[in-house]
Amino acid sequence: MIEALLIGFLLTATTSFNLSHIHKPHRSIQSNPLHSNINNTPFTLVGADAPLLSPLLSPFFPNLTTSSPPSPPPSITIYLNTNIHNTANFHEHAHNIKISSYEIAFDKSTLSDSRSLTHLTYNLDRLLTHASSPPSPPGSPSTYNFFGINTFFTSLTAPDVNQLESSIWSKLCLSSDAMELRVDLLSDCNNRWTVLHQMQSIRSLTKAHVVRGDLHMPIVFTVRSMGQAGKWPNDEAGIAAMYEMLEVGLRGGCEVLDVEANWGEKFIGKLLNHHKNAKHATLLLGSFHVVGGEAQINTEEGEKYARMCSLQGSAHCAKLVLSCFDESEAEAGLAKAVCETAVKNIPFCALHRGRRKVQPGGERPIHAREPPRPPLQSCARSNVIPRHYACAQFVSFQVRNSRPQH
Repeated sequence: MIEALLIGFLLTATTSFNLSHIHKPHRSIQSNPLHSNINNTPFTLVGADAPLLSPLLSPFFPNLTTSSPPSPPPSITIYLNTNIHNTANFHEHAHNIKISSYEIAFDKSTLSDSRSLTHLTYNLDRLLTHASSPPSPPGSPSTYNFFGINTFFTSLTAPDVNQLESSIWSKLCLSSDAMELRVDLLSDCNNRWTVLHQMQSIRSLTKAHVVRGDLHMPIVFTVRSMGQAGKWPNDEAGIAAMYEMLEVGLRGGCEVLDVEANWGEKFIGKLLNHHKNAKHATLLLGSFHVVGGEAQINTEEGEKYARMCSLQGSAHCAKLVLSCFDESEAEAGLAKAVCETAVKNIPFCALHRGRRKVQPGGERPIHAREPPRPPLQSCARSNVIPRHYACAQFVSFQVRNSRPQH
């Protein structure tokens, strides 16, 4: 039985945490009792309730306009999704999605609660900052800068992130550079409003505690399928729905989108085109997990999987996870070896899963790219997350302490 798995991000040769290319706001900042930032970015808010919210938001967003579909003015267009229970007019809902590139969730029943407005303005401000940031080409210095030495993300595998104790967030932020939202493990994972709102909740819950970046906690948006250590259905209908949900992650402005790389042009091509045409600043993480199986993967197969994780040259980083059978040194090094050969010009994350409990530093679960090419770093769970939520991840300080110093 596999008791431990280290899932990872990557590191570069830099010694500083340089996340400014994603976090740094393009706005003037003034004082405001509800929201400290005034964002001057021009944008259009669409949706049935956009006119209702506009007067409340305009003091914070002076260049906000609203327009009734189907012809909003040419600017960043954000759909205000208040369709909590999928009861809105289907055609209007679908049209608002079609004419917008970004999306934000709001529960209008909480309009009288000032905390709800603060939550909305904070997330809208961050989404505008993301939407107005230029995309980073794969292999560019900014993509390497995003992942610094000993950089960790924490996988939030709770069915509802709001169920986690409030005291947990300051501790998580102390050792985490990003939070992974495992959409497939959410209790209401098929509801786009719920998924968007979970992303926004993470940002609001962490905003007072971010210490390893500038302003916002980056989010890794992951929908993991059955057969790759996840719960999302992996039949054709399920994978089609999965890639639709990945587009929701893009529209919500996630910083990193985990894209399972093995589902072919029919699904991947559409997502890559959407990412490119909408000029999203989200970084793409092409991933593939070999979980279990009857025989060890050979070098040729491993290289094929590693190349696949490059997402036809669109990935900003690649992640390959292989399973070990005899856990020999050679087998444990296969993921790294095939990535060294097959992954070109972008960082990679090469990991292996063991059949027995893996101790940090004991079974080499992390494989680094040797200089002059950037080495690779993994992330781990925090020791304050209940173990049944993240039973397959190490605690970050254990990994740091076990890793050779660079």
